[in-house]
Amino acid sequence: MAHPRVLSRKYDGPRAVRPNEVPAVLKLINRMFTFVKTGMERESPHIYRRMAEFPERHRIITCRGEVAAHTAIIPLEFVTPAGRETAGGIGCVCTNPKYRGRGLMSRLLEHAGEKMRAARMPFSILWGDRLRYARFGWEPAGRKFAFGLDARSREALVPFKFRVEKLEDLDAEAEELHEIHREVPFRVERDPETFKLMLERPGRAVWVARRGRKVEAWAMAGENPWIEPRHRRGNWVVEYAAGTTEGILGLLRWFLVRCGARSVRMIWPLGRTAVPVHLLEAMNNWSSTIEFLGQIRVLDPAAMLAGFGARAVTPAFRKLRLSPRAQARLLLGPFTPEQNLPASRGSAAPFRRLPLDLFMWPADHV
Repeated sequence: MAHPRVLSRKYDGPRAVRPNEVPAVLKLINRMFTFVKTGMERESPHIYRRMAEFPERHRIITCRGEVAAHTAIIPLEFVTPAGRETAGGIGCVCTNPKYRGRGLMSRLLEHAGEKMRAARMPFSILWGDRLRYARFGWEPAGRKFAFGLDARSREALVPFKFRVEKLEDLDAEAEELHEIHREVPFRVERDPETFKLMLERPGRAVWVARRGRKVEAWAMAGENPWIEPRHRRGNWVVEYAAGTTEGILGLLRWFLVRCGARSVRMIWPLGRTAVPVHLLEAMNNWSSTIEFLGQIRVLDPAAMLAGFGARAVTPAFRKLRLSPRAQARLLLGPFTPEQNLPASRGSAAPFRRLPLDLFMWPADHV
């Protein structure tokens, strides 16, 4: 392991943010992420509105009292039918422009690795410039099916008719929605308070599909906030969905028929989870593709394999002596072991348990 980068004495950190520094840190984050028009404390209230509550999750470097750089390390508990493990979600990596070119980002990411190892987080996930983060061991990995629907998709979804309503009082329904969330086989777990805050993100609404009085499924959706306002109208994105497959398909039908969405974009887990045939028939192939789950850094492959029920793979995995980036590709895909390794090794019995199946919704990103 390389020695941590040493900063000059005028810098303080990396360290946890202090309560009196929270406004200055948020000001820097919002200055650097100007494309988030509502501000990060509204866009991701479960993270940035709670900075004073969880200061150790926000690591900063200051220079003579001024906030020079920041990164967040947010615990994300990935759950699968085979097991669960907590990853470090890296968010809002930014440096004050006047302090760029001095190695502050490098030191913060080194520090993040140290903190995650100390917290026994076997892997990390982030989103951003691939070439920038590849230098620190993060690699595009994992797999999800991203698909688009449009007016022509409605015919394939005709069988899925439910009574659908937009929830106005989220507080009254949050507990039931959280219970449905906790039944999803592939998810990122959230405590009730965090879950409730996630429902408050601006520009999104929560919809439920009911059979009688029972909630069959629910979804968080709205017009795509990441494209230019003049192109948003009618272009919907589902950032989270939970419940029965039939209920989710009923919600998609409702968005197209009753809400008049021009297009609806959503993701679905891959691997050992079947993609519904009706969904495959409804999708627009021009806007459907296989995508990476995110950029992933493997810190402790043995712990990761054990956490997700694949401990038997560890001895054979250790013999490979792969780089961290190659480890991420082999453990999580999207390619199979036969595609990642020479045929004689990739087809070996232990590796048939790979890639591991993980999934997270865009609402869970940090």
